[in-house]
Amino acid sequence: MLRRIQSHFVLIALFVATLTPAHTFGQVLQMVAVGDATQAATWANAAHLASAANNNYTIDGLTPAGGPFTAMIDVRVNTQDQGSLWVVWDNTPFPNTNIWCYITEPSMVAARGFDAVPRSILFVNAAVQGTPGYNLLPFSLPPDAPALPAPIYNAVANAVFNAAMIGLTPAQAKAETNRLLAMPAAPPAKYGYGPGPVGFPIQNVFNPVVHFPVVFSTAGVDPITHLGVPATITTPLRDSLVVPIVNATNVVPPGGIGSFIAANHNVFVPCNSLGAGLSGILDTTQLFGAAGAGNGLMVFLDDPLSDSWYVMETKAYAGGCGSQEMAVVPPGPPFDPLALPGPGGIRVRVAGREDALIQEGATPDSLTYVSWTCSLAGAGTYISVSGKKPFPGPGFGAFPPCPVATNAGYSLRTKQNVVTDNPVPAGVGALIGPVVAMAGPNLNWQ
Repeated sequence: MLRRIQSHFVLIALFVATLTPAHTFGQVLQMVAVGDATQAATWANAAHLASAANNNYTIDGLTPAGGPFTAMIDVRVNTQDQGSLWVVWDNTPFPNTNIWCYITEPSMVAARGFDAVPRSILFVNAAVQGTPGYNLLPFSLPPDAPALPAPIYNAVANAVFNAAMIGLTPAQAKAETNRLLAMPAAPPAKYGYGPGPVGFPIQNVFNPVVHFPVVFSTAGVDPITHLGVPATITTPLRDSLVVPIVNATNVVPPGGIGSFIAANHNVFVPCNSLGAGLSGILDTTQLFGAAGAGNGLMVFLDDPLSDSWYVMETKAYAGGCGSQEMAVVPPGPPFDPLALPGPGGIRVRVAGREDALIQEGATPDSLTYVSWTCSLAGAGTYISVSGKKPFPGPGFGAFPPCPVATNAGYSLRTKQNVVTDNPVPAGVGALIGPVVAMAGPNLNWQ
């Protein structure tokens, strides 16, 4: 591992020495962001309004050749975290075209990418110049361009990030990354993804996306390159909600969730039923009040580098009474990718909100959790937590459309933040007010 890290110092030096003016944050690149999926569409809406144009492009997944279309590259160690990208640009003639872009990554990955020294870069595969956009944000943006124009591609490819949008603080992200890497793993959470500085890649069962726990620092010197960490500023935005959801399509009594959810739609935190379900202690639909033994429960756990996972880990087990990762001993199956059977059910790793929704939607008698945004209207069957509903109306049901009021007493929430250099870059700062206004006091993240 030491040889691997040393070999990248040459790459780091070459990268820093060959940055072009297009990769400075002036007239052209207004925002090059890495951040969680919760904030992504709201920032896209704000950039679209700022552009006063209808130019946008979205992409994710793998190219026909099998490589990622887009990823975050930590140039210290050459790790590649695949993500989903949006790009917006205005009609100012190139080379003065204003460009905004954002790649989605789990919050702890985004925090590490921004605080790493040298800072991480945006990888974009050249194939996007001949690939139609995927229209990943159809409810908020015009139809995507038929391809990413070459001048826009040249500007964003290998650009250095100037913002990180995360659902926890940089200090929390650093501390949790260190816990994931700790060897031996500290009870009760058997994380064990170390030893660092680059841990074992965290895998999921259903697609090839992997994410890496890698050490970083928020102050002082970088633990890998020993270069000084520049001062940054964290600007708080709106809260967001993390909501447990179930698949209630099985209406066959007594064990099918759909046969009793109307009367038994409440889980409890901390150190209670929700934690027991996520950690595999209670792995049948008895968790929600099924009569008798209940049906086997399929539990989909998010990537432990995500902010939604962090909310569950810190709030469902407040005080250290357990962990979602109890009995998980990576690396290698059935622990990574996680597909860990218990006496009644099974716990499985998914990669982010979209993956969680797809798998939960296809699996009767399943449980997962997602960071709620307006784009999820109609999805899932949300449930109440400790007697508090996330939304008005019944204590369970499909996610409502926006605008909707959220329950101020609902406990599974986290502060969304944007991390930048200090002072805040002008192109990012200009969008903060619109982003806060769009999410609004009801936390209607787009």
